[in-house]
Amino acid sequence: MRRLVVASLALVALAAPAAAQTTTTGCAGATSVACNSLSDVFSSLSSQLAGAITGGSHTLGLGTTLGGFPHFAVAGRVNAVFSRLPDPKNATVAGATSTAAKLAANGELIALPTLDAAVGVFEGFKLGVTKVGGVDVLASATYVPNLDISSLKVTPSAQYQLGYGLRIGILEQSLIVPGVALSILKRDLPSMDVAVKAKDATMSLSNYKVGSTSWRIAAQKNLLMLQAAVGYGQETYDATARLGGTVGALGSITANSKLTEKQNTLYGSLGLNLLLVKVVAEVGQTSGGDLNLLNPFDSNLTKKRYFASLGARFSL
Repeated sequence: MRRLVVASLALVALAAPAAAQTTTTGCAGATSVACNSLSDVFSSLSSQLAGAITGGSHTLGLGTTLGGFPHFAVAGRVNAVFSRLPDPKNATVAGATSTAAKLAANGELIALPTLDAAVGVFEGFKLGVTKVGGVDVLASATYVPNLDISSLKVTPSAQYQLGYGLRIGILEQSLIVPGVALSILKRDLPSMDVAVKAKDATMSLSNYKVGSTSWRIAAQKNLLMLQAAVGYGQETYDATARLGGTVGALGSITANSKLTEKQNTLYGSLGLNLLLVKVVAEVGQTSGGDLNLLNPFDSNLTKKRYFASLGARFSL
């Protein structure tokens, strides 16, 4: 058990600091202001869409391993991110190449339904009144509808995307011992096209892809009919897109953007035990990952963001 605990604490301590880096190539000439504005839309939207698929816990409200086969858990939930997105709809982006566009930032709620699943594959080693080293296999499926938010219209190439991962038990929950577990999960969004409205330009993101890899260390304890869990972790987001569009008589945009971002996540959940079904509410925040945006905005797009999840978990 000591080795498992030490390894988990080492992972947290050595986690890379939260940061972000956007690289855009091809923004030059008369359309550079519009192109830079589109790059900012790409950076901000990528971060917040990724946050909508990750949420907090990897299996809603679960911070312990399941106890080996044939135990399993299935949870349905909606992850909602309270976001701020660039809105170039009323901005002049066909300006001089040396002038940044002043963009508005609108508050938006981005919500994506997610189905989580976990299957116990190894119950772990007995240690007093608990077990250590249990293993669960994790899976997730995210539904991605067509989105019309702010001045952006998002059209995915598919409505569903699958994810996969693993949970390792540090302590399995028992009558007197809380459950503690470490998990990792890989989740992506399907390829998307995004139409971006602007006052004096038609812009778009094509072949737009967003993926995330996240780890969590979580603890859980059942208290009569209530279930409480807390967790901490980090996400690495990767996104790519082709930037395009036409800026009046100035010409067309032809550029490419790539984003890599790390953000820290802290969350807590409270559930109500109803025999085999648990109704769970979860809240949390993400922080870090300064996006280094190219334009001034009327509010801060890189401050802490809050999210919430609500759903139900069936386990056996």
